Amino acid sequence: MGRNVEGLKKALTNISGKDVVGETKGEVYNNFNLHYVDVKLALVIKNAAGQVVATPTVAVALGETAVNAGTDGKYPVKMGTYAVSVSKTGYESASVNVEITYDDAKAETKEVIVVLHEPCDVTFAVKDALGAAVDTPTITVTKDATPVTATNGVYACGKGTYSYSVAKTGYTTAEGTFTIADADLDTAKEIAVELAAA
Repeated sequence: MGRNVEGLKKALTNISGKDVVGETKGEVYNNFNLHYVDVKLALVIKNAAGQVVATPTVAVALGETAVNAGTDGKYPVKMGTYAVSVSKTGYESASVNVEITYDDAKAETKEVIVVLHEPCDVTFAVKDALGAAVDTPTITVTKDATPVTATNGVYACGKGTYSYSVAKTGYTTAEGTFTIADADLDTAKEIAVELAAA
């Protein structure tokens, strides 16, 4: 009996290209059929505070094949591993792999929460050698040679390594780098810079 079951699993795998499990012929056939069951994948996009992020851009794909959401906003999928990417202005993009399992096929539904993180708010504290604040310095921040624009003195920086230069008439220009890691997202970071007199 055991060899017959193993032979059946191999035969179904050879025919379909899908892995099949089960201890009995009945389980094997049932599990094989689950590969073809439609599962409704619900993606819930939230920020780090647990609030739902409205109108994100979502892409779901199985290999090179894109999967479009239905009228209910859910994605019709079958067993397999799907690549999910989510983006929204003001957030770091997120990419996750979602596996649709036998249990999901039995339930015919699966909900996955994807968390989008906000960039780190980077500011600069520029002082002279005596510790006095240096007013209105010219600060340039770049990532991979691409300038990062500040809003009210705050640089929204996603993950990665950044270069900066701080200049002011009468002082020697200071240069350096800083890195934003996963733990820095959704937080604020102050870069202390000391300008030496020219």
